[in-house]
Amino acid sequence: MDLIRKADAYIRRFHMIDEGDVVIAGVSGGADSVCLLLVLDALREKRSFHLAAVHVNHNIRGTDADADEEYVRTICREIKIPLYVYSFPVTEIARREKRGLEETGRLLRQQAFRDALCKAERLFLSEETGERADNPKRRRVTEVRGRGGAAEGVKIALAHHANDLAETALFQAVRGSSLAGLAGIRPVSRIGGAWEDARTEELTVIHPLLFVRRWEIEEWLREQNICWRTDATNLDEEYSRNCLRQRVIPYLEEHLNPEAVRHIRELAEDAAEADEYLHAEARKRESELVEVGSNSDGGVIVFLKDAVMQEAEVIQRYILMDALEMVSGRKKDLGREQLRQLRELFDMSVGKGVDLPYGVRAVRRYDGIRLVRGGAELAKSAAVPVTGEGTFFFRGWKFTCRRMRGYPGAEKKIPLNRYTKYFDYDKIGNNIVFRTRLAGDRIAVTDTGQTKKLKDYFINEKIPRDERGEIPLLASGQRIFWVVGGRISGDCRITDKTKNILEITAEEMTCQ
Repeated sequence: MDLIRKADAYIRRFHMIDEGDVVIAGVSGGADSVCLLLVLDALREKRSFHLAAVHVNHNIRGTDADADEEYVRTICREIKIPLYVYSFPVTEIARREKRGLEETGRLLRQQAFRDALCKAERLFLSEETGERADNPKRRRVTEVRGRGGAAEGVKIALAHHANDLAETALFQAVRGSSLAGLAGIRPVSRIGGAWEDARTEELTVIHPLLFVRRWEIEEWLREQNICWRTDATNLDEEYSRNCLRQRVIPYLEEHLNPEAVRHIRELAEDAAEADEYLHAEARKRESELVEVGSNSDGGVIVFLKDAVMQEAEVIQRYILMDALEMVSGRKKDLGREQLRQLRELFDMSVGKGVDLPYGVRAVRRYDGIRLVRGGAELAKSAAVPVTGEGTFFFRGWKFTCRRMRGYPGAEKKIPLNRYTKYFDYDKIGNNIVFRTRLAGDRIAVTDTGQTKKLKDYFINEKIPRDERGEIPLLASGQRIFWVVGGRISGDCRITDKTKNILEITAEEMTCQ
């Protein structure tokens, strides 16, 4: 099998490696990763990229793990590839941080890859390699590192192959998956960035061996007279993936179709293409249907217009999922159940809400749904004192306060605006807050101070019961000075005798 030529064609097909890239290959010592390293080594001169390797010792398998590390050191030394070795007490860290072994190992490997990429960049920039430090491509990489965003010119190469892809696609399908999950492992993907740690840039991951099956890799290595290490944990059927590997895939190949792995891989590729196309179509519609803003803490607020529900159902799902990911800042644990809850919320009355993962709260508004991170905490948010001039934030609203001197005739020049109001500062006093309604609240309906229950005001104004608890109020004790979006109290209006005016502008943060 001409594995190197086929790998070169696969790399070109998916634009995995550009000239001058720094590629870090993950090498465990197993057949897959050894094959990956040797294939990339054979191609690095032809495709003009830099190559280094990373080995992570998880300290789980004792002397076997140490032997794996020594084997990787030996093979990298023989082919003159820079190697970066990392050792982590994964079991101890997982116990301390209360995470599973697999999740902990994955995060630690990402940490190792990031560190190795930085070291490799410095190495390949050094004078020893003969490359100029002011190489424009390398300079772009250096500028990106450490400030977030997507890193250019650096790639992580992993040794997943067709069997891994088939196992992943089946695993996702059985658990319950969208097209994105059915796509399994993509030839090119990203890790890090906003979904995992907003302080770090995304890194590009490439999988140059996805086209080849496990037995083909092992056969190629035997032809080259190259040995490899075997990880006994890959045979442990307590891991669900290993059960698929040891039982399900072999059964499919033996009893249904010898080409089962290839066909599942091709189906996964089709699913990936369909997913990318539909997602792109959904994003075209998002510019009209989705508004994005931020709150005082820098968190994302998303407003979904009612017109979202006029789209095809498959497009709706992409739009809703994008909105959830933007607000929550991650993808994990978001799926069909959360999409169902959002879709049902569109059919509910104004003011109804639902709590979603990661503290996200979705609330039905008149013309759509507002998503904001804060969840139950937001619903119970404390009153916000108004301490004078400045900007104050309360439950997704931004209030800008400005003091000014009164003057004769000022009361006749007040513009009519639902969300900008003017108050006699000396009448409302200093002990004012933004809050939501409480039992016993009253509002003055005349200039002489005659009051009525806030509840009665809401009824007279035909404000739906479910919405009343969501409306911000300017209050002092149980005196209501302003129902935001509605009237102000009659006993705090400015007159020709007003000496100090407080102007307050309210803005609901549903868009930038």
